[in-house]
Formats: sequence, structure tokens, C-alpha cells
Amino acid sequence: MGKYTISISGYGCELTIGSVSEEEKEILSNADKELIEIVTEDFDYGPEEIDDQFHCFGCTEPYTVTVEDEGGSELYQITDEDPGKYDTDDFELFETVFPKIDETKDLLACWHGEKGEFFRGYVEAEEFDIQKLKIEMSEVEIGDDFYFGYIISKISYDGEEIDNWGGDTTGKSFDAWKSF
Repeated sequence: MGKYTISISGYGCELTIGSVSEEEKEILSNADKELIEIVTEDFDYGPEEIDDQFHCFGCTEPYTVTVEDEGGSELYQITDEDPGKYDTDDFELFETVFPKIDETKDLLACWHGEKGEFFRGYVEAEEFDIQKLKIEMSEVEIGDDFYFGYIISKISYDGEEIDNWGGDTTGKSFDAWKSF
């Protein structure tokens, strides 16, 4: 039985979208401060804790997915420039999902821009079969006002989700939006 490493690196984010309470809405509506200042300075907890609608840490574009064998030899490399490289009539490597976000709520969205390795997981198999790999992309938007694009949100092999044993990213930016 071999152990194969799947890693995903590039640019990405931690995106949280959550409905806010009336108290949080009042704090976030302070006209004397920029929203980014309010979110980072005026709460006793991190804004990433407001995430009852959506929370994901993953790669966006550009990204590189690499599969290596136990010896570190690269078996497959998939980039955002060639995501369908291994697709066939019966198999598509990427699957797009659309998270359900309740747009009737007052929402706060926080985007932590990151760069580096977002995912490192392992598969044990006699032989790695690319057609057993599935990469889920969440296409995230809130109405017509906020479009966050595609985020790699889940990796599975042979129907089983692969645990993310970590990576190493560096924060590059932070931004926040509100729907009210």
C-alpha cells in the first residue's frame, strides 16, 4: 500500500459570512469609522467567529494541485489554467457547489487574503487513481452585490473526504463587507 500526498498552493483566503445580531449591527453601523476599523477594533472576538452562513479556508486562483508518491515524485499537477486536463466523458475532477446563504439576514463578510500552501493531505492506496479524486469548488456570492469567486473547499478520494493536515500560508490582506 502506498501513501500519496496531495497539496494545494497558490493564492486564497479564509472567508466567513455570518448573520449579525442587532447589537453587532449597531456597532457595525458606526458612521464615524471605516468598516475595516470597526471589525478589527470594536469587537471582543474575531470577526471570523461570525460565520453561521459560510466559513471556508482554501485556494482561489491561481492555484496548483500536486499529487506525489511516497518518494516525492510528482504524479499529477493541475493548475487553474488547465483544470480539465484529466477530465473524460465519464469523469470531471472539479465539482462546483453553491453555498446557501440567507440573503434576508443582515450579513457581515470577512475576507482574509492568504498566499502559500492551503492543503496537505494523504491517501493510502495500492495505486493512485486520478479518477477517484474530487476537488470541490464553492462559488460564493451574495446577491448581485458581493461575488467572492471560486474557493477550493473540499478534497475527497474514493468518496471519502481527505483531512487537511495543514499547510503554511502568509496573510496578505483583509477586507470586510456588510449587506445593510
